[in-house]
Amino acid sequence: MTQIRETILTASPPSVALSGLERYIESKQHVLRLAVPLKSLGLPSELGLTQNVRVSFSSQRRGPLSTRRRYEGMSLEWVPEGGGPFPAFEGNLILRPNSGQTELELKGGYTPPLGEIGAAFDAVVGSRIARATIRILLENLKAALEEEFATFKEATQPQR
Repeated sequence: MTQIRETILTASPPSVALSGLERYIESKQHVLRLAVPLKSLGLPSELGLTQNVRVSFSSQRRGPLSTRRRYEGMSLEWVPEGGGPFPAFEGNLILRPNSGQTELELKGGYTPPLGEIGAAFDAVVGSRIARATIRILLENLKAALEEEFATFKEATQPQR
């Protein structure tokens, strides 16, 4: 199993980040489009790889009995729609407070499909594609959270 861990910082405060992520995934009807431009892998191309994945998640909220836990998050899994030579992923999206902002950390793993051929592909380029996919996904989640928070702030600020 190949392990992945990527983080990103978002201006959305921790108090609204987890519910914002839940709303985002649900608004997409649990299907996320993962896209990786080949340029992000250092290849000179305008082409890219895309795959829709069906996401299931279970939120882990801080409750009154677990106040020592310094994060919230969700366990999540996704499987590629339509099959094909794409791996399924299992992991956790962890949200940590960071000076009024929220750090998003996605960590988990996948097993390359197609046995030894898939493992060889993963060693050469597949793991780079997977890491780029996770980075782009985190950037998309960050943008969605910040857009939602900006809308909330605008709606709750007094009119001048």
